[in-house]
Amino acid sequence: MGSLSRIAHRVRRSAGIIPATLSLAILLAERSAARAQATASPAGATIAAPVATAAPAATAAPVTTAAPAATAAPVTTATPTSRATTTAAPVTRTPAPSATPTPLPTPTPTPIVYPEPRGALDSAIRDLATQGAPVDGAAIDGPLLVDLYGPRAWAPLWTAAKDKDLRPRIASVLEQIRRAGEEGLDPAWYHPKQIEHLVGASTDAQKAQLEILLSDAVMHYAAHVRDGAFRPDKRTGDGWVPPSDLDPTQVAEEAARSADPGSYLATFVPTDPIYVRFRDEFARHREASSGKGLPPIADGPKLALGSKSPRVKTLRAHLEATGDLRPADPATDPEAFDEDVKAALEAFQKRHGLAVDGVVTTKTRAALNGGAGQGRARQLQIAMEKFRWLPRDMGERHVFINIPEQRLHLRDGGRSELEMNVVVGKPTWQTPEFSAEMSEIVFNPPWNVPPKIAREEVLPRIKSDPSYLKRHDMRVRGRGRTIPLIQQAPGPRNPLGRAKFNFPNGFDVYLHDTPSKGAFRAADRRLSHGCVRVADAKGLAAAILAKDSGGGASRQKAALSTFQTRPVALGEKLPVHIVYFTAWPNDEGEIVYRGDVYRRDAKLDARWGKPRALRKPIPVAPPPVKTDDDEADDAASAGQQAKSPSGPAAASAGQPKASQGTAAAGAAQTVTIGAPTAASAGATAQASRQAPTAASAIGASPGVPTASPVGARPSAVAIVPGSPARGAGPAPGDSGEEPLSP
Repeated sequence: MGSLSRIAHRVRRSAGIIPATLSLAILLAERSAARAQATASPAGATIAAPVATAAPAATAAPVTTAAPAATAAPVTTATPTSRATTTAAPVTRTPAPSATPTPLPTPTPTPIVYPEPRGALDSAIRDLATQGAPVDGAAIDGPLLVDLYGPRAWAPLWTAAKDKDLRPRIASVLEQIRRAGEEGLDPAWYHPKQIEHLVGASTDAQKAQLEILLSDAVMHYAAHVRDGAFRPDKRTGDGWVPPSDLDPTQVAEEAARSADPGSYLATFVPTDPIYVRFRDEFARHREASSGKGLPPIADGPKLALGSKSPRVKTLRAHLEATGDLRPADPATDPEAFDEDVKAALEAFQKRHGLAVDGVVTTKTRAALNGGAGQGRARQLQIAMEKFRWLPRDMGERHVFINIPEQRLHLRDGGRSELEMNVVVGKPTWQTPEFSAEMSEIVFNPPWNVPPKIAREEVLPRIKSDPSYLKRHDMRVRGRGRTIPLIQQAPGPRNPLGRAKFNFPNGFDVYLHDTPSKGAFRAADRRLSHGCVRVADAKGLAAAILAKDSGGGASRQKAALSTFQTRPVALGEKLPVHIVYFTAWPNDEGEIVYRGDVYRRDAKLDARWGKPRALRKPIPVAPPPVKTDDDEADDAASAGQQAKSPSGPAAASAGQPKASQGTAAAGAAQTVTIGAPTAASAGATAQASRQAPTAASAIGASPGVPTASPVGARPSAVAIVPGSPARGAGPAPGDSGEEPLSP
C-alpha cells in the first residue's frame, strides 16, 4: 500500500468516510504518480498506448511488430525511437467493458509483438490482414485474421502447398460453402466467386489474397452454421444468449491441415432432429418461393363448406403449397369448397394457432397469403438461426416455454410429457429469452413487489385508496433507494398463487401460479409483467417432483394444506428454456407457426445482411442474478435485515430478506414515496435519523402511507414494517380493480 493509500486508509478508519475534496485530491495525485512512473519507464520498454511511432509512415494500429522501420501497413513498430514519442503522448485509458454480461477481470492490455515476416508472401499476408480492406470486393475480418496469422509470423496456411495438392482442397471448401443456402445462410458471405477466381494464383500478391479469403471463409462459415450468424454478443432487452465458445482460428488451422476441408466444415452443421426438420421445411418453402409465387387470396365474403368461387381455386393452390391438401382429381371442380378443402383448411388453422372452424376468415386469409413461399422461408430461416443460439445440450428432461406459442412443455426424451397454456409478458413488459436451471419450488410464496410495479401501479393506488394495502394483505418491509419495499403475504389474494418455480437468472423472471384463471382461455395471453403464469401449477409441480430424486413429491400435499411458505429443493436441477420461435415442430414433426408477437423476428430480419464479427472466445460472466430487492441496497447495506412473515423459509426460497428501517422500537419511520428531489434528499436523510412523527411524514399529500412506530396499531394510512396488514377486505376482483401480477 502506497503512502497516499495509507493516508486514505487512516482517514477512513478515523472518520468513517473520506470527504469529497480529499477523495478527489488523492485520486488526482495517484493518477499523477502513475503517469510519472510510466514516463520513467526504462529505455526500450514498450508502452501500451495506441499512439504512432517515430517513423512518419506508421499509423496507430493495435498490432506491434519488431520491424526496425515503419511500413506502409498500419502496424506500430517497437523501435527504441518510439519511446521518445510515446512518453510524450497523454496516457490513453482503456475503456470500461460494456454493459452486462461483463467479461471476467483481465490484466491491463499490453501490445502483442508478432515476429517479422520472413518473405514476400508473408509480408503480403500481413499487409492484407492488418489493413482489413476488402479483398477483390469481398469484406474480410481484419482483426480476426491478425489473430490467426500474427502468431505464425504471417506464414501461409494454405498456399504453401503445391498447386496440384491445393486445387482439390479448395474445391472441397467451395462445395461446402456453396451449400450454405441450405442452412439458411448466404453463400456470398463466404467469398466463393473470389476464391474460385484466384485458384491457380501465381504471384505472391494473388496467393496472399487467396490465403486470406480461404481462411476468412472457413472461419465464418463454421461459426455461423454452428452458433449463428447473428448471435447476440451481449445482454439485450430481448434476453441473454451465452457467447460462442468456438475459436475460429483453430477452425482455420484444422481445416488447412485436413485433406478434405469441406468434410471437416460439414461437421459444424447441426444434426439435431429439430434443426433437420426446420431445414427440410425451409427447402420446401424456398423451392416454392423460387418461382413467381402464388397469387394472394382476394378479399371478399367468408369461404366455407359449400362455397363456389374463383377464390376457392386460389385457396386450393395455397393449401397444396403448404402440404395440407393433396392435388385434386381432374374431375373435381377446382372452384368448389368441398370436404377435402375443409379438412385441409382445419389442419392449416390448427398448425397456425388459429380458430379451427374450417372457414376462411380475415385472420385465416392473412395467414394463408403469407403461408407459402418467401415469407414462410424467411420465418424458417430465422428459426434455424435462433436454434443455433440454444444450448447444444438442452437436457434430457427440461421445461420449454415458447413465448409466441404461449405454452409450456415439460419435455422428456424429446417428447412433451406435460403441456399447458401460459401467460407471458405484455408487449410493454416483454418476457426475455434465456436458459437457466430450476432449483426449487416454493409453495405458498410471499410476493415482493418489484420496484417498477410498486412505483407505477401500487403507489398510485395507495394514494387514492389508503386502505389498499390492508385489503390486499400487503405490508411495507423497509426502504429502498427511492420507494418503500412492499410485500404481499401468502394467501388467496397473492398473485403468485400456491406455487412459485425458482430458476435464478439475471431478469428476476420465474414461473408461478395465479388465482386468476380466466386469462388462460384467451387466445392472446400477453398480460403479465414479464414473469410466466402457468395454468396448472399444482400439476406442473407434481410432474416435476414425481421424477425428482429429492423426495419432494411427498411434501407437496402437506405444503398445500396451509398457506405457510414451504420451499422444496429439487434433488437435481431442471433446465428451463424460455425461447422465442414463431415456427417450431410439434411432437408429430409438423411445423407449427405463430405470430411475431414482440416483433423480434422483424428486428432480426432487418439485420439479415450484416452477420456478426468474430473474435477468439473470451470468458464472460452471465448477468448477475437479479431479485425483487434491486433497489433495496440502501437498507440492506446498513445490515437492517428482518425475517419475512413466513420465517426463514421464505428467505431460503429465493425471497430476499426484508429490511427494516433505522428507527428503534417505539419510534416512527419515514417511508418516502417517489424519488426524493435534490432539495429534499438531505431533509429525508435527517428525518430518518430523528424519528419523525407520522403526521410530519405524511406531509401535504393525503393518503400517502408512512410507517407507524414498530408494534403500534396501524391507522388507515400507516404502514408498519414487519407487520402484515391482514384484513377482511374484498378480493381484488370484488372492487372492480385489475389485480396485480408479476
